[in-house]
Amino acid sequence: MLETVAAVPGMVGGMFLHLRSLRRFEQSGGWIRALLEEAENERMHLMTFMEVAQPRWYERALVIAVQGVFFNAYFLGYLASPKFAHRVTGYLEEEAIHSYTEFLKDLEAGEIDNVPAPAIAVDYWRLAADATLKDVVMVVRADEAHHRDVNHFASVCFVLLFLLFEVSVCVVTLLRCFWLAIAGHSLPGDGPQGHTCTARLSLNFCEVFHICVLPDE
Repeated sequence: MLETVAAVPGMVGGMFLHLRSLRRFEQSGGWIRALLEEAENERMHLMTFMEVAQPRWYERALVIAVQGVFFNAYFLGYLASPKFAHRVTGYLEEEAIHSYTEFLKDLEAGEIDNVPAPAIAVDYWRLAADATLKDVVMVVRADEAHHRDVNHFASVCFVLLFLLFEVSVCVVTLLRCFWLAIAGHSLPGDGPQGHTCTARLSLNFCEVFHICVLPDE
């Protein structure tokens, strides 16, 4: 159920910032792309788990109702306070991380069958051919952690005199990636469609310098 609405915040936020960029004739610092990529990433989470378990008709009906209510509520919330909306999204991502952690515990305890990873997941995250559901849950949880950090950071930017466009999304992404590298953690996702963190690190120095250091013209 959580994944059915998880893609809404990124789509709504990306839409708002896209229109703001058009009105003000200015660059977004990568925020529009980051939020839309978040929405697409969350959609892929849903598509992946639909391969594992098909929802029943009443679950589909519930999804339609919840999504309709949540989209309109989040739209109005973002219109009233982007800072509040991004903070709420960050907390939702934290709840998702907790849910996937419990999911992993159930898999390790044998309460849920550790079936082979769906083909869509193997292709999207570039997993090994013999990857299992546990591997999928681990990369999905890593995605949620990245979304949590980006949204909390966006909320802080809005607190600081509504300067979201003045702080590139690359800043938080690169800092998080380098922190993971220093701490000795592996970066999830190998490939152009993998984790956004890895994709950002693949930028060459000139691109990073232009996006993250030079102000928008």
